[in-house]
Amino acid sequence: MKKLLLLLILLAALALTGCFGDDEATDEPGDDVPGLPAVTPDGSGTDGSDNGDEPGTDGYPEPPGEGGYPAPIPPTPLPPGYPAPIPQPTLDPYPGGFAIFTRPAGVQCEEETATDIDAAVAELEGAGITVQEISLIEMKVCEACGCPTSEHFRALIDPAGTEAALLLGWLHTYQ
Repeated sequence: MKKLLLLLILLAALALTGCFGDDEATDEPGDDVPGLPAVTPDGSGTDGSDNGDEPGTDGYPEPPGEGGYPAPIPPTPLPPGYPAPIPQPTLDPYPGGFAIFTRPAGVQCEEETATDIDAAVAELEGAGITVQEISLIEMKVCEACGCPTSEHFRALIDPAGTEAALLLGWLHTYQ
């Protein structure tokens, strides 16, 4: 048993000494890599001459034009007789002249609050916001305490009151 243990320790020591040879590990590729030019750290070639001023002598292609890389892509002209593209209209962020805002009617695990649409309208109009339309909608929400209730107010208001509605806790929606 002792001889086996001694043999295992000797093999482990030989394996470790094989890992720590005199060869120095470098991050630079060796000189035997085919196709790559040999360049010293100061940028000169292996013969000591600086080839940086002569285009194409460093083994890399010359950058196209004065812009360098990436090469600018010129626009492709349309073929003759091809119809011009139709310009896309810009979307109105306030369709019909009004912005859509939502706010939860309450918070789960807290005291029940009455979902009073008239009180929500009074709050908005009290802040100087013109309300075009308001409704009570059901939305999917998480069921944890602190999450909003599924009942939300959705109000169609004048875009001039956007900042005031955000200060009151209403969220700007686009649908």
